[in-house]
Amino acid sequence: MNAQIESGDPVPQTAKWAVALEHIAKLSVLEADWDGEGACKISQALIESAYQLAIRLRSEGERPPQDVYPLNEGTIILEWQDVAKKIITRIEVETPGHGEVMISYPDRETEFFPIDCSNGVLS
Repeated sequence: MNAQIESGDPVPQTAKWAVALEHIAKLSVLEADWDGEGACKISQALIESAYQLAIRLRSEGERPPQDVYPLNEGTIILEWQDVAKKIITRIEVETPGHGEVMISYPDRETEFFPIDCSNGVLS
């Protein structure tokens, strides 16, 4: 279940945020082994944390993620790509209320920061 949200189309940011939030909410239908390779079921508390983080980022005027997807460990990724600068930003919601931001640059070391997913604040 991979939710590509195209960034080059004329769809308004509010509609893109609605799609991202819908994709987060739909992760609750995934059962254990959803990938056929033993993936963990994503807890409802983790889904709620990702949803609250997305709402917080939207309210702060951030652009919507271009991709929302689960990992087989039972975590959720929100991903942004800046194609022109070749920068990828990912937030992995790892446990209810907590996650990690990863920013990957083409010309320097990748950066990692903890994030409080209950309110979207960098720790």
